[in-house]
Amino acid sequence: MRDRNLLALLLVSLLIAPVVVIQARLHSEATTEHQPLSLLPTQIGERRGADAGLDHGSLPELKRDDYLLREYHSAIGAQPPIDLFIEYEPVDSDLTIHVEEDMCLPGSGWVVIDRRRKSLFRADTSKFTANQSVMSKADDRMLVEYWYQIHGRTVASQRWAMYYLRYDRIRLRRSDSALVMLTTHLNPGESVLAAQGRLTDFEFSLIPLLDRYIPR
Repeated sequence: MRDRNLLALLLVSLLIAPVVVIQARLHSEATTEHQPLSLLPTQIGERRGADAGLDHGSLPELKRDDYLLREYHSAIGAQPPIDLFIEYEPVDSDLTIHVEEDMCLPGSGWVVIDRRRKSLFRADTSKFTANQSVMSKADDRMLVEYWYQIHGRTVASQRWAMYYLRYDRIRLRRSDSALVMLTTHLNPGESVLAAQGRLTDFEFSLIPLLDRYIPR
């Protein structure tokens, strides 16, 4: 009987130990150092940016630990500006992440008329996938591109972003995440391809800078 009790106690201990370790790791987040998003250069490529504020209706939707909303204007011709929005959450206790439907654009009258994925290239020629949507509101059209950054990974899929967030909370004791989104309006008669080229040129200069402000 005594041997059985000892065996049962040993089995219970073996079952409980991993749970205790996981819980301990979940409640002790690793520290991640990063520069504030506000220090992101105002000059990116040939465009110069000016900070913009979010309206009060949008603020409750954000976690607001560190975010940037900046409008980058071109000195070349009459090109529409590029709005850059980055939201970085150092510690995510709820393990949630923005999805496209959570963004304020659809709720303010914008309608998605086309949605697809787009390949973006880093300076080392490696590539990753971003989301791309063409949206319309009355006679106005806008191109939106966004992706998620999770501990050195750059992903388009919200589902995979959530998976990595949960996986790394156990593996690395980290739950920080970031959303990077760029938008540009289309001039009357302008093609989506031209607007896409405008964002691609800007992204090529932006992407190498992000590791300083979004920890890998």
